[in-house]
Amino acid sequence: LAPVTELNGNIVIAVDTSLSMAARDLKPSRLENARLLLSAIAEQFADYRIGVAAFAGQAYIQCPLTTDKDAITYFATALSPGMLPEQGTDFAQAIRTSLGMLARYGGQKVMVLITDGESHSAELNAALDAAVEQNLKIFTIGIGTPDGELIPMTDSYGNTMEYKKDSAGKTVVSRLDENTLMKIAGRTGAAYLRYTGPDEAAQEIRKTIDSLDLEKIRGRGRANFKNRYQWPLALALLLLLIELTLMEKGWVFSLKIPRFPRGKFFPGAALLFLACALPLAAAGPDALARQGNSAYAKEDWPKAFEYYSQAAQKAPAGDQRFNFNLGTALYKMEDYAKAGEIFEASAGAGP
Repeated sequence: LAPVTELNGNIVIAVDTSLSMAARDLKPSRLENARLLLSAIAEQFADYRIGVAAFAGQAYIQCPLTTDKDAITYFATALSPGMLPEQGTDFAQAIRTSLGMLARYGGQKVMVLITDGESHSAELNAALDAAVEQNLKIFTIGIGTPDGELIPMTDSYGNTMEYKKDSAGKTVVSRLDENTLMKIAGRTGAAYLRYTGPDEAAQEIRKTIDSLDLEKIRGRGRANFKNRYQWPLALALLLLLIELTLMEKGWVFSLKIPRFPRGKFFPGAALLFLACALPLAAAGPDALARQGNSAYAKEDWPKAFEYYSQAAQKAPAGDQRFNFNLGTALYKMEDYAKAGEIFEASAGAGP
C-alpha cells in the first residue's frame, strides 16, 4: 500500500462525447481539448480521488474513482466523438451517473462537466435537485464558441466525408450554450468557466474549489482497508463455546430427513425448479446489467464481470453499452491489459 495521504475530496469528470464535440472551432477539436483538460485536472488534483464518465444520450463509467493519474490519462485516450450508442447530449444522465460513482465516498464531492452545452435532457431539473440534496458541486466548462462550427462526419481514418445535417437536410451548426451551463453551476453553488486552455482552466477550477469550505477526509493512496474481523471472530468464539458445552454434557441432536421412494417423480419439485430457472433463462441484457451493477456496488468484481459478460452476449449486434461496464469490472480486477482492449474495441466499434 502507498503511504497514508490527506485526501481533500472526490471528483468525477464527465466528458461530453456526442458528435458535436468533433467540431473544430477549437483546434484540433473540442474533444481533443477536453482530453487535454482532463489530464491537466488530474495533475492539479493529486490529493483527490478522480473518476471519469463519458456521456452523450446515456452516461457510462469510463474510469472508477482512483488516485492513479496514469490510469486516468490512459482511459482519457479512449474518448472520441460518437463513441457511445445513444447519441444526443443528456446532462441528467451524466449527473446521475456521477452521483452513483460518488455515493460510497465521504468528504467533498465535486463534478466537472466538460461539454459544449447543447443539452437535450428533459429531466435536468430533477437531476439538479438530487445533486443539491447530496451537496454535489457541479463545475461546468464550456468548450466551443458562441459563433459555432460545423460538425464533421469522418471515416475510420479520421478523414472528413461530409458535415452533419438535420432531418430537413440542412447543415447543422453547433454553438456553445453557456446559459444552461451557468444554470447548472449556479444551482449547485459552483462556477461556470469558458475554456481557453487546459492548464488555465485546471488552475482556475483548483483555485475555486480551494475557496470552498472543504471537509477533510483521510484515505490511502491506493486502497483503504479497515479491520472488520471483530464481530465474525466473536461469533466464532461463541459457537466454539457452545460446541464444547454440548460435548461435555453429552447432548445429541437427531434430524430426521424424509426419504422418497426411488424412481418416483414429484411434479411439485419440477415446478419449483422451473420457477427458479425460468427467470434466469429469460433475463435480458438490461436485467443482467442491473444484477452486474448490484454486484459492482458490493465490490464483487468477478460476479459483476460475469453478469456484464452475459449482458454483452445477449445484447443485439452493434450494441456496445455493456462493454464499458465489462471493461470497468476488469479494471477493478486489475486486469488492465484486457480492460484496455475492451475499451479500445468499444470505442472503435462506434454507435
